[in-house]
Amino acid sequence: MLRFILFFFLGLICEFIDSHLGGGYGTIITPVALMIGYTPLEIVPCILITEIITGILSGLIYHQFGHVESKSSIIIFISASVGAIIGSSLLISISKFYVSLYIGILVTILGFIMLMHFRLREYSLKGTTFLGLLIGFNKALSGGGFGPILVAGLNILGLDPKKAVGTTSLTEGLVCIIALLLLLSRNIQILFSILFSLMFGAILGAIIGSLRTIRYENKTRLQHSVSIFIFVLGISLLLKLFLL
Repeated sequence: MLRFILFFFLGLICEFIDSHLGGGYGTIITPVALMIGYTPLEIVPCILITEIITGILSGLIYHQFGHVESKSSIIIFISASVGAIIGSSLLISISKFYVSLYIGILVTILGFIMLMHFRLREYSLKGTTFLGLLIGFNKALSGGGFGPILVAGLNILGLDPKKAVGTTSLTEGLVCIIALLLLLSRNIQILFSILFSLMFGAILGAIIGSLRTIRYENKTRLQHSVSIFIFVLGISLLLKLFLL
């Protein structure tokens, strides 16, 4: 019962952050689950399933209010799926330490660039395609590195902050379907006790987080909040890698 409550509130808080700022759900939950004794193969499928539900739910809420870039969503989904397939094929031969180091550095750099208010003058679909390949590759290798990188990248490419978060939420839910299928093809068992507690909390967090972002009128402040969050998340990933 205690672990049910723990994962319920983890799902609620982390999905609120994820739906409001575009990332952090799996990045926070996975280390916590590992510290209390679960293995990556036990926790990652549960995270992917909840992200499928909450990502699509958040994405539909954002889409209803016009905060999803439809063309970008399609391009990101296709390119990220290709990246996920490539990443999964290389999973065995690449050290998890170097994958985590790479993602931590990349997220930190992107957050710093956003804090410097650097943005391209025109939104680029070519840049979006590259981002899709990159995040799909990262997701398959490490189970993370999707939301923060995509939100930061879309902001740098010139997309409106709300649309960046909304587009990220929807596409992450769709790409997680591909990542989950890749895992299930290896006969991974799902721990339903974790899944249900995470799901109940995450669905509530997705609704609250999405509606809060939609109602947020100050685009500059939202952009600044997202920038700080991504930069701090990148630093945290690096500190966790070297200190824990």
